[in-house]
Amino acid sequence: SIFVLLAMFFTLLPCMPINATAATVGATVAADTSWYTSNPSADEFYIADAADLLGLRDLIADPTKNNLFRGKIIHITNNIDLNPTWDASSSDVPANQWCTLTASHDFAGTIDGMGHTVKGFYQVSSAKSAGLFGRAWGDNVVVKDLTILNSYSESSSADGHGALFGVLLASCHAEFTNVYVDMRMVN
Repeated sequence: SIFVLLAMFFTLLPCMPINATAATVGATVAADTSWYTSNPSADEFYIADAADLLGLRDLIADPTKNNLFRGKIIHITNNIDLNPTWDASSSDVPANQWCTLTASHDFAGTIDGMGHTVKGFYQVSSAKSAGLFGRAWGDNVVVKDLTILNSYSESSSADGHGALFGVLLASCHAEFTNVYVDMRMVN
């Protein structure tokens, strides 16, 4: 049981501010999970803004809710900029950072970007196999009609990282359709 407690602690640790010495740019947005908690048994969910997207991050990162979106569809209904005043090519750290989602955070659903663009992801990790949506797991992982721009991902792990998923399991069936990612990746 102490191992489980330590694993939960270290799973949540990467959600803390990453680089306290760099300049922080922009206003912090509070994560909102009400789009999920208002009807958790729904088959489809709708993310409309930065607060909703940060809520998705927190739900995937929660170790008590592993594989929460298996068979579910998440629609992104608007263009979203997590950090509108930040530039991924700068050395500044944006106010809204993405928690490190790794091989211990499973995603087994569909992300339907509905032709929208998400900007401003920022993730720095020392964890193995980090990605924006954790580990692709299951027989039907789909990401479609989504563009990701002005984003940054850094990993100090020798196992590297991925833009969307840190790991695609050999047993996983993942489909990517009309997805474009322009992200500064540092390893």
